[in-house]
Amino acid sequence: PSAVPGFRARRSIGFIGGFRHVPNVDAIEYLLQDIWPEICKHAPDAHLSIAGADLPKKIAGALPSGVSYDGQVADLEAWLGGLVMTVAPLRYGAGAKGKVASSIVHGVPVVRTSIAFEGMGLGSDAAIAADDPKEMGAAIARLLEDESAWTALSTGARDFGQSHLSLDAGRTQLEHLLADLRLGVSQNFLKE
Repeated sequence: PSAVPGFRARRSIGFIGGFRHVPNVDAIEYLLQDIWPEICKHAPDAHLSIAGADLPKKIAGALPSGVSYDGQVADLEAWLGGLVMTVAPLRYGAGAKGKVASSIVHGVPVVRTSIAFEGMGLGSDAAIAADDPKEMGAAIARLLEDESAWTALSTGARDFGQSHLSLDAGRTQLEHLLADLRLGVSQNFLKE
């Protein structure tokens, strides 16, 4: 996006996930059962917005107070623009996570488990890591109130997104890969 709305224009916590993917179902159950009560202890007026297709009916029908299900969001940029942060409490899965990348490139800090950043190279300047539900709940509640911490994380996220996840970064990586392939092919040709 060309601009990132400031802290005061934001209100909610977000979770992004397609729920046909079993790790996302596990993550939202973990968030609602173990982490959400911890958030509410520190920030009783907090709001969690869940986005993504196919949330199981047993979960959608039993959402706690302060939690809403938005389904598949038509305008992800606008939805992210209203969030203070997203949460990625994944407990298993592999590789880079689209939900994390989407948040990062939009300057939205992520509070996540260790597994959620696997393979991405993200540091503490762009996100908060917590693997314990109490620790994660407290970190989320603090970030809801701390504009300066949010601003620093948002800037770090956006900088990481520009340098690692943008189209320009992808083009540069592809150019390097193709150059390495050309070099490897020409070296092998010379050996023969």
